Amino acid sequence: MHETRLLMLLENAGPEGMKVLDLSKDMQVTSPFVTQQLNRMEDNGLIVRTKGEEDRRIVKISLTDKGRAAADREKEHFKRMLAGLCEHLGEADSRELARLMNLAFDYFEEKMTDREEEEGN
Repeated sequence: MHETRLLMLLENAGPEGMKVLDLSKDMQVTSPFVTQQLNRMEDNGLIVRTKGEEDRRIVKISLTDKGRAAADREKEHFKRMLAGLCEHLGEADSRELARLMNLAFDYFEEKMTDREEEEGN
């Protein structure tokens, strides 16, 4: 599950990639946890680490071609699962689920904004 989340975050970041600290904030886990996951993903050829040209201390993580393919497979798997869930629930319950999920996402977005303001970001 964590690898899938990292794949999606890195895919959305595009070729410029992301820093470990930003990944850990987005996932709400510690940087050492993210680093462990990234080490495994690097061993599997899914990501590459690139040092900044101006500041060599800054390391950006980005997907390899193999990583982008894995992200695409995960998205397709999720789409199939969601379609299966909608079929299982039926149209009325699927619409209600979508409505409730939108409310939940609005709530989480509000709370994340509040948290960032509290932290001074």
